[in-house]
Amino acid sequence: MKFEGLIRKVTKALQALKSALNGYSESIPIQVLETRFVVEKAPGFRNYTEHSTIYRVNEQVNMYFEPVGIRWKNIGKGLVGVNLNTDVRIETADGSFKLERKNVGLINATAKSPSNDFFMNFFIDSRGYPAGTYVVEITLHDIFKMQQTSFTRQFTLK
Repeated sequence: MKFEGLIRKVTKALQALKSALNGYSESIPIQVLETRFVVEKAPGFRNYTEHSTIYRVNEQVNMYFEPVGIRWKNIGKGLVGVNLNTDVRIETADGSFKLERKNVGLINATAKSPSNDFFMNFFIDSRGYPAGTYVVEITLHDIFKMQQTSFTRQFTLK
């Protein structure tokens, strides 16, 4: 009996903490806290094997990132959704190679409740890119929140 009461108290405390985290996430501007080059597509939150920033020419460049401050919107039938879009700009340090694409990654995710363990996988098909050092800028748009944020990372093709 005492044990069951303790479990109820802990469950209530965890639910209150989750609610507070969701409220906090909603109140801050969208931003990306964690970015990594990874060996392959991450199957889960913070479940990846990190890759160095050096890739072979024509090798797929895999990225993992964690946006926070995204808006989860009630979409009916007991579900919430998130609607994100990405733009990408890639260029060499000397400006001799540039690529810019808009709306390259649209994420429409649904869940029963907002998630603070949200992550995204992104890849760059480097086939045809010459060897060199590149800067990639990814702009993430939160369609529901009407905000955007950008981050840059550097990688090298050898």
